[in-house]
Amino acid sequence: MKTTILERDNDTRKLKVRFEQDDVVHDRFVNGCYKGNTFDKAATDARIADVARGVAYKIGVGVVTNVVEQPMPEPLEAPAEPVAPTED
Repeated sequence: MKTTILERDNDTRKLKVRFEQDDVVHDRFVNGCYKGNTFDKAATDARIADVARGVAYKIGVGVVTNVVEQPMPEPLEAPAEPVAPTED
């Protein structure tokens, strides 16, 4: 499992991390570790490794897969004439 930190937001203390295994690429946010207001790289690396183990398992059982882009459906045509409500 290859992990890459894509971005870090010190305000929210979240990191966007990319997990790659075989041909599956999965991006998700992971909470960073801080001691007070100081970013703790060693603790954050350990947390990312824990998350990576869970992601690897989910990839293995097929829960996490690559997203397949679906084409947008064609819009429905409007009716030729508006349909008036009927009185009962």
